[in-house]
Amino acid sequence: MKSLREFVKEKGSLAVRINSDKPSIVISKITEQTTSPLEYTLISLPFYLLGQIHRLIKKAQAH
Repeated sequence: MKSLREFVKEKGSLAVRINSDKPSIVISKITEQTTSPLEYTLISLPFYLLGQIHRLIKKAQAH
């Protein structure tokens, strides 16, 4: 989780994870005692959807 938190702080509120699980979109919040909460969207895509990654990211950003 620490690397995801650093990524969200640096790059923005959208992250993509590639794995072998079902596709999903999760809106979550990271809270720490020392910093303000970070809200981000995590898109999880299975390997077989890698060819569609740009289209799916655009679709997720539109919502």
